[in-house]
Amino acid sequence: MQRANLEEVLEAVQNARKDTRKVSLLIGAGCSVTAGIPLAAGFVKEIETTYPMRYAALKADSRGGHPPSYQQCMARLAPAERRGLMAKYVEKARINWAHIGMACLIRAGIVDRVLTVNFDPLIVRACALLNEFPGVYDFAASQAFDSSHVADRAVFYLHGQQSGFVHLQTAVQVEQHAKRLAPVAAPTIARVLPVCVAGSTRRSGSWRMRATMVISPAKLIC
Repeated sequence: MQRANLEEVLEAVQNARKDTRKVSLLIGAGCSVTAGIPLAAGFVKEIETTYPMRYAALKADSRGGHPPSYQQCMARLAPAERRGLMAKYVEKARINWAHIGMACLIRAGIVDRVLTVNFDPLIVRACALLNEFPGVYDFAASQAFDSSHVADRAVFYLHGQQSGFVHLQTAVQVEQHAKRLAPVAAPTIARVLPVCVAGSTRRSGSWRMRATMVISPAKLIC
């Protein structure tokens, strides 16, 4: 994984275009903050307020006095409670300039894949606003995957969609899914330049490590 500033990212993208390679974006929770969806810390605070007894139990069990993580808090909730907590914000969210900017890159043919660990539909809405309609694939709920049938421009939901059947929000769920995902996803995007945008390490733990598993052997630029 390579950390890079904006100028270095632009240089890498320009070189990828010269080599006729497309760019894949791996996006995280930071892209949706100004759309009205909190980061991990915001959801943890919401759980502390809404489910104080469960939060207190988690805090008491925590080693070293550290506050419970996003994934630990989500694991303490029932699936319906997790979904309801997320829906409270996702259903009211509005597209922001980050999503519009990514949609413009898709329309311009610079980006052809967006991989997201978010549940919201904002990148898809932004594309529709520009009359772009990429293929949408939910890896969390998929039982089969054939890279030869993937649309030229596509959005991949790695952890599920808000309206989907499966939400991956606990550490166990995400780790198990990463093992299933890597061998089927890697051939699809190994040919591109992968760039990660606005990730939330608190929300999905070592999400960059899992992202690298997914897109290997391509080089991940953050």
